Amino acid sequence: YIENSEEGMALLLTNMNRASELISRFKRISVDQIQDDIGIIDLAKTLNDILAMHAQKIHACNVAVYLDCPNDFKFHSYPMLIVQVVSSLIENALLHAFVPGDTHGLISITVNTKQRGYLLRFEDNGQGINEADLNKIFEPFFTTRRSTGGGGLGLHIVYNLVTNKLKGTIEYGSTLGQGTWFEILLVDLQPA
Repeated sequence: YIENSEEGMALLLTNMNRASELISRFKRISVDQIQDDIGIIDLAKTLNDILAMHAQKIHACNVAVYLDCPNDFKFHSYPMLIVQVVSSLIENALLHAFVPGDTHGLISITVNTKQRGYLLRFEDNGQGINEADLNKIFEPFFTTRRSTGGGGLGLHIVYNLVTNKLKGTIEYGSTLGQGTWFEILLVDLQPA
């Protein structure tokens, strides 16, 4: 009985610590969402927090995530908008890129320095987008999933946030059967 109780307590403690860390990450992200002001973003920390926020959905879709972002990438931008852009890309990939039962799904997020800031590359190895639809992905209300509740605004909002509010650029490409990628230039919006 004592041995079983000790195992149970150790398991309980591990899960409590994990829950505490998850709540801390949610708090950091939700605080950022309340503020619509430019702040200093620790990009690796923000990306890890976003992935933790979506961990349950990612796990449910049986998708692995690879993140490569050095810990010293910091810049001035809108924290809430960075969270919204990356979250939308994750949700879009989980909804459209992978089919149920797929066991080799991968989302890769890599960040490198670029002249004016950082280049964030978001890539999945999913189904890809056919050529006829590829040029429409940023159009408002364009969706291939209207029958299952898709509204067609996710990538339209991403495009507008990146190009208008974040003053960056977004490029994309896709190959059927191999996946889709987005490259987002995140510029430093340091106040004058």
